[in-house]
Amino acid sequence: MIAKVFMRKARKAVSLVEIAMGLSIIAVVAAGAMFYFNNANVSSRANEAMQQISALQEIVRTMYQSEGSYANVTTAAVSQSALLASRYKGPSNTIRSPFGSTVTMGPAASGTAFEITMNNVPASACQRLSTIDLGSGLQQITVGSTTVTGGAGLTAAQANTACDGPTTIVWRFI
Repeated sequence: MIAKVFMRKARKAVSLVEIAMGLSIIAVVAAGAMFYFNNANVSSRANEAMQQISALQEIVRTMYQSEGSYANVTTAAVSQSALLASRYKGPSNTIRSPFGSTVTMGPAASGTAFEITMNNVPASACQRLSTIDLGSGLQQITVGSTTVTGGAGLTAAQANTACDGPTTIVWRFI
C-alpha cells in the first residue's frame, strides 16, 4: 500500500525533460511575438513618417503661397509654424522624425524647389519611404548615394541596394 502511494506521487512529478520542453516552447512563442512586435513597430513608424512628409509638403506649399518663394522655407520656420503638429516638433526649432532622428528642410539650390531631408532612417522603413509615390510634385529623391529624378521613387531593386542600413533620404519637390 505504501509503495502504491509513493508511486502515485512519482507519477505526478514533472521531469526535467518536460520542464525543458515547456521552456523551449515558451521561448519560441516569445521570440515570435518579439519579431512580430518589432515589424509592427517599424511599419507603424514608417506610416507615420509618410504622414509627416505629406504634412511637411502641405506646410511648405502654404508658406510658398503666402510668400511666393521658397527662400524662407527653413527647418526653424516650419518648426515654429502653427501648422506643424506638436508631435513632430523637436527642441530648439528642430523637427523630429518618427524614428527619433532629425528632419531638415530648406530651399533647393535652384530656389525653385524645396527639400526635405530625413536622417538615420532604418533600412526596412527606408525601403518603404523611398519607393512610395509622393505625387507629381516630387522632382528628385536621393537615398544614400542613389539619386532618381523625374518624379518617381526608387525601384525595389534600387531601394534594396541603397537602404543597407540607417540611411539619409532627401526628397526634392517643386
